[in-house]
Amino acid sequence: MPRVLSLAPRWLAISALLLLPAVVGAAPVEPPAIAGVPIDFMLFALTLIPAGSLTERYGPNPVIVAGLIMAGASVLGLALPLGIFELTGLRALAGVGQGMLLIGVQSYILSVASPDKKTQGTANIVRGFQGGMLSGV
Repeated sequence: MPRVLSLAPRWLAISALLLLPAVVGAAPVEPPAIAGVPIDFMLFALTLIPAGSLTERYGPNPVIVAGLIMAGASVLGLALPLGIFELTGLRALAGVGQGMLLIGVQSYILSVASPDKKTQGTANIVRGFQGGMLSGV
């Protein structure tokens, strides 16, 4: 009979373990952060301006592909049996990849949208990214 935990995604088990102390009333366990800001959000924010420069120089397609590779590699890496420092590095890589994706996709939408739909296109991409972050993706 296969082990149930081996079939479940590793991140689900880790998330449950991290939330357990908060549920039972103990001190919550936080992932590594600098000044209270998780590393992935910090690097996401710090990547936005350099990604904009890269998009202006090379266009949105290479930035989107680079962001997809980084974000995808970080997700695949979470399936490996890693320590806290490696997991933190993967989260950092995810933040950089997501920042590059946001700017690349937003630049692409602004380049193909008609002038009266640019605001709606920008709102949709921001709404999609924020919804994904809130849902834990």
